[in-house]
Amino acid sequence: MAPNCKCQLAPVGPAPEGENKIRYIFSTLFNRHPGTRVALPKAVSFFNPSESEGAHMKSVLYIFGALVSIHSASLASELDRSGNVIVSAAQPSASIQLSDQKFEPIYGEEAYEATCSREVIDHHETRCTTSNDQVCRGGNEVCTTSNDQVCNSRGCTTVPRRSCHTSPRSCTNVPRRECSDHAVYRTQHFACTKTRTIVVGQRLVKTFHQQIEVVVADPVALGGASLNIAIQINEAQMSAQLVGSFPSHILNQQIIDLGQSDNGGVLSVSKRMVISVGMQAALANKILSSAIQNLELGFEAARFTLVNAAALAQDLKLSIRLMRNRRIGGDSTLFNGTILSSQLSLVGQGQDLQVLIPLQKLNVEGLSSKRHDIEIAVSLNTGNVLNINDVGAAANKSIEAKLKGVNPIEL
Repeated sequence: MAPNCKCQLAPVGPAPEGENKIRYIFSTLFNRHPGTRVALPKAVSFFNPSESEGAHMKSVLYIFGALVSIHSASLASELDRSGNVIVSAAQPSASIQLSDQKFEPIYGEEAYEATCSREVIDHHETRCTTSNDQVCRGGNEVCTTSNDQVCNSRGCTTVPRRSCHTSPRSCTNVPRRECSDHAVYRTQHFACTKTRTIVVGQRLVKTFHQQIEVVVADPVALGGASLNIAIQINEAQMSAQLVGSFPSHILNQQIIDLGQSDNGGVLSVSKRMVISVGMQAALANKILSSAIQNLELGFEAARFTLVNAAALAQDLKLSIRLMRNRRIGGDSTLFNGTILSSQLSLVGQGQDLQVLIPLQKLNVEGLSSKRHDIEIAVSLNTGNVLNINDVGAAANKSIEAKLKGVNPIEL
């Protein structure tokens, strides 16, 4: 099967049943004609006739996945994902070709015995509740009729008179009890069959080829040393590390992409790795004893003293963050980036270095008298270090200082 073959389970035409179905799938898998008989493993050739079609296909999934994985593994085992090249002053360049592959999983459904649960009625019980009903009496209009005697010169007569009033109202709570039947449930466990998605194999998605040329920019600087470089790729990416030691200088590496071609199934990349001999390790180690002192922020510039760093004046990288110190929302960042010491005018004072950073270099036109924050981190401008095991402490060193909520001053 070709390395970039994409295997599928979909057969052409009606598929046969039972054991012949499995032979058909295997024939399709390995690009054989469906009529070609495929020798199956002994365990596959003897199915229990009483097994269901589902049980047969479950076996097919496992065997299919195993065969695809074995076939993919055999392809992958033939690839060289890593290797070594050796360069020196006498042989300043070397080439290596490495390959990698990307796979994706093939999934299948698997039935398995499990324990399920359901809620069933266990029994019924009577539940009662008591509530209060308010019963009120009185508050009605009560009327009576009485006779008044009215007399004049002619004599006396009786005149009826009607009078009404509201009777006193009183309320009391009368308890009322209500009862009803309720079902009480319990959890019942029982054996059941569930399905789950499993990985039954893997399918090749893409193959990656990298042609890598390793070149020493200044081979004379190596002296009599040879560099053994271990290179490893991960799909289209690559990494390199020095095997052994080169303690005298920092070795910088730069990866240059020369071009690539992609036909869908195969990506071919050409790269060049350029190695240059940088500063002496003894010089780089000076940053380990360096420190920032007397950091000040002015209206037009920032300045500080970098102790014991005069020899590093052209080899430093400054990461700067300048912000307005404000409590309300909005973007208060004036600058957040890096600048190289070679872009600045630095003054050596004995073993120390006086650093002045004009704010114009940061595209900041000047500060107001309001409060500001400034953060500075100084490190070696080493680039991508190849011999990190030799000079890692110096290459990874960062000297930091910051001012928070300060008003700019006249410098």
